[in-house]
This record gives sequence, structure tokens and C-alpha cells, in this order.
Amino acid sequence: MRMRRTSIAALLLVTMVAGCDGAGGPTRAQPSPSVSPSATFTPPPAAAGWTVRAHQVWTRAAPGELALAASPAGVVVAGTFVPSGSTKGNSERGDPSAHVWRCAGEPCQPVSAVVEPNSVLTPAGAGFISAVDSGGGIRITRCADLDCRRDPASYPAVTTGEDLLGVAADGAHVVALTSVGGASPPTVQVTSCPNGACGAARQPVATGFHGWFRHLVAVAVQAGRVAIATTPNPEKVTEPKTVTVQMCADPACGRLGRRVDVTGLTHPYPLSMRILPDGRPVVLAGRDLVTCTDPACSGTVVTPIGVREQDDFVTPALGIGPAGLPIVAAATAGTVRLHTCTDRLCRTTTGTLVSTTTPRSAELAVGATADGTAYVAWLSREAMALFRCARLPCG
Repeated sequence: MRMRRTSIAALLLVTMVAGCDGAGGPTRAQPSPSVSPSATFTPPPAAAGWTVRAHQVWTRAAPGELALAASPAGVVVAGTFVPSGSTKGNSERGDPSAHVWRCAGEPCQPVSAVVEPNSVLTPAGAGFISAVDSGGGIRITRCADLDCRRDPASYPAVTTGEDLLGVAADGAHVVALTSVGGASPPTVQVTSCPNGACGAARQPVATGFHGWFRHLVAVAVQAGRVAIATTPNPEKVTEPKTVTVQMCADPACGRLGRRVDVTGLTHPYPLSMRILPDGRPVVLAGRDLVTCTDPACSGTVVTPIGVREQDDFVTPALGIGPAGLPIVAAATAGTVRLHTCTDRLCRTTTGTLVSTTTPRSAELAVGATADGTAYVAWLSREAMALFRCARLPCG
């Protein structure tokens, strides 16, 4: 049995389930296992400048992953739920599930879920990808422009018998991180498939964490550049709180290049990572945003995003705004706010109120279109809510 995170403060047990078939093609509007909105369902409040659309979802399982793809045509939102609590005699754990909504009109419409339970959801370009280790490789679904299509082939990543910890894709270039069983120190393995051809180079990346926990590692790829972020398990270490950024020396990651250790962070868990349009890696490490000053990450700027400890049950989300700068959705003092970088190095951010309430134990996702429209979504046991602002800055 493997351990997995569904929020910053909770490590939950997961039972792996078999995936769906490998057929490709777009999603179609069909009945969904999610619950239709009832007469008593009330959408959460939206702050000034924002509108909200919500769809009721009731489950005993816990929110696991959430992602959205924003385009001028609308938004596609995907979320997963995982069993929570002890496996011993607990009939209230719920079943793993995956849900997809198309939000092009009122209300958001559930569609048949090409996204699979227990998948890794990761931003990619103007959309996101969903990845599942099928046993013989990694099966990927790409979602953008209100459409989700499964890749026709499985990517033959390293089979270790352990967890798929992270995945990133840019065009045909796919990078996967898998745990290495029995390695000391605990290690994740990198498999890079530039141009759809998976090479033999498999770089071990020592992390220092114990157990196979997602979101203690993250990976990003853009235009042949691969960056990896790792952090020790915060439950096992004290000071200093550290995030390590490593760059692959080539697209196939045949050799690891520069390594940068960023210390003095508040709570570097969970990790999410993007490469900005200008080539600079950026890492959201719990309550801090780590921005590299150049593509080689020869320097970093650490910017707190103001998340308080009592908001740890709502996981912050990282995205890229229309100006090519990081945007972060986070729960702050019982509200949801969108934090937007005010300069290239993100020395400071502006906080915009999105909603005056926050669900407990939720996942967040954030995205924006080129015209400045911003979206923030949350997923809780009760609902998926999508907030929209017509143009940044909002409110």
C-alpha cells in the first residue's frame, strides 16, 4: 500500500485501481457519476468582479487532484477523488473516481471522464495532462480548448513497481518521475522522451524524503528544457526548509546539470512547477513562490504568498498569467485569493479576493487566457466551483 497527499496537512492511503481503455478521441457530453445540482444546492459566493458556476459533487472520498484548461471557447475542469482514512473496517472511505466538466455556458456540464482515477493532473501549455501508470507504461490524456484526447500510444517509462510521482509534457516531449524501490537515500527516477522517443537515459534524483509521496517532487518541460524540483518530507526534517531545483543538461536528461538549493522556506510542501514563456523555472513550494532569475536558475527570488497555517487543508495552485508571469490561487484567512506577480522576478504580488468562503479539504486550480480572463476552480467533497474574472487585475 502506498501513501499519497490530498492536502498539505493530510497523508491519505490510496488503493490503486485499473484504468480505462486506451481508446483515443474527444470527450462527449454524456451522463456523469457526479451528482446533479439539487434544489437545495447553493453555489459559493463570488467576490466583486468575479462570477461563479458550480456543480454539486457528493462523495465520501477526498479530493485528490484538480486541473483546468482555459481558452476563449471556455474551460474544461478535471478532478479526482481518492479514498481517505484507514483501510481497516472503514466503510466510509468512498471510491476513487474522476470527473470532467465543460464550462462553455450555464451551467458547467459533466462529460464522460477520459481522465482516470488515481491519475496525476499536471498543467501543460494552454491546458493540462492526465497521466496514469498502466503497468506497461504511462497513458496520457491531453485537455485543452474544451476537448480531451488520449494519446494513441503509451509512453514506456521505467517500470519500477512503485508510484508515478510526476509527469510533464510539451508537445511530444514527455518527462516522467517514478520512485525507485529500495534505494538509499530515497530516490526518484527521471525518464525523458523527447519527440516521442524514450531514450535509455534514466537519471536518479536523490530527494531525502521517506515513502513515495507525490507533490514532494515536481517536473516541468518546455522547448526541450527539463527542470525538476524536490524537497525533503517536512514531517521528517526541521530547519532549514529547502527546495532543490535541478536542470537536465540535455532534452533526454542524459545528464543532470545545474543544482540550486533554496533554503529558509516556510513550509515547502506541496510542490508544483512550471517553466515560464521566457524559459525561467518557477516553483510553488507550499506558502512560498520560488522564481528563477534566468533560464539557468543562477539566482532565485522567494516571495511569500500569505497562506496561513489554518488554511493548509486547501492546496494552493500555480499557473501562468497572460503576461507570462506566475499567478497563484490560495486560501487565506478563510477566503480564496488570486496572487499575481507585479514584476518579472515576482518580488511582490497583488492579492485579489475571489471568494469570501473556503471549503475545507479542497484542491485549487488556476488558469488564464491571453486576453486576460482569469479562472480559479476548487474541488471539495461537495462541489466543483469555477470562478471567472473577465480581465486581470480583477476586483
